[in-house]
Amino acid sequence: DQRYENFGRRYEAQLIYGQALASLGQPEQAAAELELLVDIEPSVDPPYDPEVVYFIRRMRIESLAGSLRAYNRAGRPEEGLELIEYLYEEVDPNFPYRTNPEDPSLTEMVASLNIEESISRIAAGDSSTGLAMLEGLINEFDAPDQWKADPGGTREVLDQISRGLSYLVDLKIGDLSPEIYARAAAGFRDRGQLDRAIEAAKYAFSSHHEGEASSRWRAKALYEIGESSDALGRPQEAAIAYQYLAENFPKSDMVAMASQNFFAIVGDLAVDDGGAWAELVPVAEKLFSDNSRGLGSEQLKLQQATEKEMDGNYPQARDLFRRISRTYTDGGVERSVPFFFRARAGGARCLFRITTDVDQGIRDASGELLPLLVEARNAGDVPGESALRYEIARMYWGDRKKSAADALEVLQPVLDELAGDTVYREGAILLLVEVLCADGQLAKAEIGVNEIRQFWPQGSSLVAATYYLIEAYRASSTDDDRKRAGQLVLQWIRLPEANFDEAGPGVRLGFASILIDGGFAT
Repeated sequence: DQRYENFGRRYEAQLIYGQALASLGQPEQAAAELELLVDIEPSVDPPYDPEVVYFIRRMRIESLAGSLRAYNRAGRPEEGLELIEYLYEEVDPNFPYRTNPEDPSLTEMVASLNIEESISRIAAGDSSTGLAMLEGLINEFDAPDQWKADPGGTREVLDQISRGLSYLVDLKIGDLSPEIYARAAAGFRDRGQLDRAIEAAKYAFSSHHEGEASSRWRAKALYEIGESSDALGRPQEAAIAYQYLAENFPKSDMVAMASQNFFAIVGDLAVDDGGAWAELVPVAEKLFSDNSRGLGSEQLKLQQATEKEMDGNYPQARDLFRRISRTYTDGGVERSVPFFFRARAGGARCLFRITTDVDQGIRDASGELLPLLVEARNAGDVPGESALRYEIARMYWGDRKKSAADALEVLQPVLDELAGDTVYREGAILLLVEVLCADGQLAKAEIGVNEIRQFWPQGSSLVAATYYLIEAYRASSTDDDRKRAGQLVLQWIRLPEANFDEAGPGVRLGFASILIDGGFAT
């Protein structure tokens, strides 16, 4: 129905406009524009086609979540609460904001709505309802079955919860639980506000909440303090946080990582500063020994190798990567180190970076890795084989060399012959899509994007892969390709990790141009 299609485009444009205002730091105006969509109805008569029901529900849910988010960011949660109480007085049964069971494709949008509604309620005085909603959300998504069924989507929802709680802390709501403060600290860190992350984590220790759960979250808050302090270049503060965690929360599931981090930082500070830090080395060694047996020592080598590589010390990083063993002993049983192949890939990567002759560097580094491909395949190590293929392909497709044919030959088996949702396969397929798009093989690139959409529908890789396709189709001179670019833009702006509501004017204008060229402006 052409009438419905035209109204649909207008609704989409209105939603984008409201999101654009939010991204420009105008939450009050954004809320006003988004409110226009929260109770829209179809321009066609019932009975409604399922696609119409889906579209109207999506518009309502997304605009209501956006309105509440805008009110919360503007420090006016009470207006958000007034809006939802008005809307919930009489909800059209054809277009409910929530259903049970929920349409899987709307699950995360509904979760976003629930997050913002819980924040509005807590901040506006209806804390019991808001906290109950929040607890229900966390129990639903931070559960083993949910992680197993949809790791990418689960991570995205929990990250949204953390970011939302960071805004709740911004509203200066007093005496929340240690869990809320610890999750909010992670949200601040995700927003790039590391000082605020540390501040929020410290609130966990002034909360009056007690008990085993509170103790567990205070340990996680300490770990957040350590991570953010280290990222800010304050290793002394990070070491203190990690030491306090390791010594005072021995039952925490963070104690092994805290002990390893404390050991690594103290070792560096002892070399650089000496004094009291040198005297702490035996303490750090004991904590590490007590909490990092077996696999822990291999994990520490991996961590130290990664740090040396990030510092540009490729020879030391390579040495540490190559010192990681194939196996470790656990209770008298010899087990495979799960990241052995990835460590060897890291060692070869460092070798390539050291070498000044690019072609010789490729021969030397790939010569180390190619024999391991067979070992990884025979061991059924999909993450390991994916990491090996990724590193070899990166030598052919990087800032020092561009050989699409060689890169594609190495990467194609990751898509054709391997399976699963490991992060290393994800990275390899994303690189494959990038090279295919650059090489003009868009039909094959679409297959790669579909694989990412199937296994990692909520992650940043789908955002990047879709963008590669958009740019490739945009460069074409055919009407069909320009139309396809426009279709992909409409998909891209709805991806959670795209954060389109926070995109700048340049991005929005660029996408508007693509939509116009693709015939989506009428």
